[in-house]
Amino acid sequence: MKTQRLQKLKAAARRLLPWLVFFALLAGLAAVRGLTHAFTADYEIMNGDFQNYNPVRRLLAGQRPYADFTVYLGAGELYSVAAVLLAVGNSFGRSLFATNALTWFFFELLVFAAALAALGKAKRAAGCTLALCGGYFALVQGLPGIGKLPGAALAQSLLGYAAANGNSARMIRAAALPLAVILLWAACRRAYRQKGPGYFPVKAALLAPLLVGALVPWSNDMGAALYLALSLAYGLLLLRHFGRQLRAVALWVARYVGLSVGGLGVSVPAVSAGPPLAW
Repeated sequence: MKTQRLQKLKAAARRLLPWLVFFALLAGLAAVRGLTHAFTADYEIMNGDFQNYNPVRRLLAGQRPYADFTVYLGAGELYSVAAVLLAVGNSFGRSLFATNALTWFFFELLVFAAALAALGKAKRAAGCTLALCGGYFALVQGLPGIGKLPGAALAQSLLGYAAANGNSARMIRAAALPLAVILLWAACRRAYRQKGPGYFPVKAALLAPLLVGALVPWSNDMGAALYLALSLAYGLLLLRHFGRQLRAVALWVARYVGLSVGGLGVSVPAVSAGPPLAW
């Protein structure tokens, strides 16, 4: 029995190792982006760095979000930045590192989610993501000679939203969608691999609305858009599998609504540290 367990552990480690390396590489590029911005603040009136840090420092000081202070960017930015600061230290300078590193990391996850949707294969999507994000990284870092390439100036301009957090943590606020796509893909992957593309993944179909509802508070202004986008995808999945079986479609839609409301009902008290009405 011990030998079998050891073999299973080794097999699981072999499967996980490439993914650990993949995400470590993405995190490494993000850390460099964070360090690039960690020593400069422009002090404009709507300074994004202060706006992104002020709620986080209140949370780390023990105050209750939404009840004791306004969380105007959403719980995703608040808690993700706070988690990084718990690891690297709580200061304004390190918040510059945290917000910009997370901005680039969540952009990388967006690329990965898009690659998964387009290619359908995990390893291909990971390779495509590393290649694209490596090129994007070279562009935004302004590596020697990169600016002379055709179209480099336009590409650098288009990558502006992904390269810096701005005054409203745009990429961090939008991160719930790629996170949901990646997590749901992982949930569906085993079922589809074992039973084929015609199989309806019941467990993932029950998990999806819980996850979607729970992620609504991630962003104060993008939560509704996230819910609508993933609900549309869910509806298309139901139509693909059940077609004209309207009763089955209606039953799954009712389950979706109920479970997503349940997910929201769990996440709101959690992110508001107790008082959901304050949220």
